[in-house]
Amino acid sequence: MYDDEIKALNKWFDDEERDYFTSFNGEEYIVDESEIDDFCNLLRELDQDLIGIPCMVDKSGIWFSKNDLRNASHY
Repeated sequence: MYDDEIKALNKWFDDEERDYFTSFNGEEYIVDESEIDDFCNLLRELDQDLIGIPCMVDKSGIWFSKNDLRNASHY
């Protein structure tokens, strides 16, 4: 992802209405399971050519780093 897309993503994480467990600490992102749909919708809006982001997934959510965003795959 490009820097402007990452900044928009960070702004989404800063929204006070986000679930308590959805967070960004400067390097690591965590998306709670309750917000995965909203997160995926945001990604489609930000980057329509995005194929995927290297991440860890389990039943409680998704984890990835800022470096993973920079290494995201595009068409």
